Amino acid sequence: MVASTPTWGMRERKTRNWCKVILCITLHQFGDPSRFKTLGELVFEIYQTIWKYNNTRIHSAFNIPPVKFALKAAAAYNH
Repeated sequence: MVASTPTWGMRERKTRNWCKVILCITLHQFGDPSRFKTLGELVFEIYQTIWKYNNTRIHSAFNIPPVKFALKAAAAYNH
C-alpha cells in the first residue's frame, strides 16, 4: 500500500492513538517504568495485571469473570 493513500494515514493514526492509550494505562497502573529493574519485571507486571483482569474480576453483565464466561459459551457451542 502506498503511504500517500488516506487509508494508510488513518491506520497510522489509529495505531499511534492506541499506543498512547496503552502508554497512559501503563503509566497510570504501574507508575514510573524506571522503578522496574528490568524490562522483564515490567512485562511480568503487565501480564499479571491482564491475567487478574480476565480471571478474577467479575464482569457486571455476566456476573462471572470473562474467562469463565468464555468457557461456558464454548461448552454450550460445542454441545
